[in-house]
Amino acid sequence: MTDTNKKCEICRKHDVSRKDYRFIDSCGLQGKVLDCEWCYNLSDVAVSEVIRDGLDPKGFYEKEEDVYGDVLEWAYEKERDNKMKLETELKIIANEMRSALAILEDSSVRAGLTKKDWDKIGEELERVHKAMNMLVEKIEGKKEKQHQ
Repeated sequence: MTDTNKKCEICRKHDVSRKDYRFIDSCGLQGKVLDCEWCYNLSDVAVSEVIRDGLDPKGFYEKEEDVYGDVLEWAYEKERDNKMKLETELKIIANEMRSALAILEDSSVRAGLTKKDWDKIGEELERVHKAMNMLVEKIEGKKEKQHQ
């Protein structure tokens, strides 16, 4: 239903595009209302504000978009912070592993570790290394998704 000659019965600013049914006693709406595309999806509270204060209903949508944008920016910022913390922790772990390996090599010479001992140590280090690589891949995957 479009009647370009009539203005919305709620905002009185935009052309009528729909027939709606509203029951808001405080605004005098008791049933069928011809409204615009902007007023059609507004809540009863927002409709009351539009009628009472003469507001443009487009303003309600702009506010929602601003809030959504702010929340989205906050979420991206939080994700970047968490990623940076995780990357720092990974670097610390890698440095600690290098230090531990150097100490272990030095100690093994003094303690006389056998090849079997070294094989077990190597297997454990390989397991830890794979776990770290998986974590790094997850972080890098998130980076790529962020940039897309």
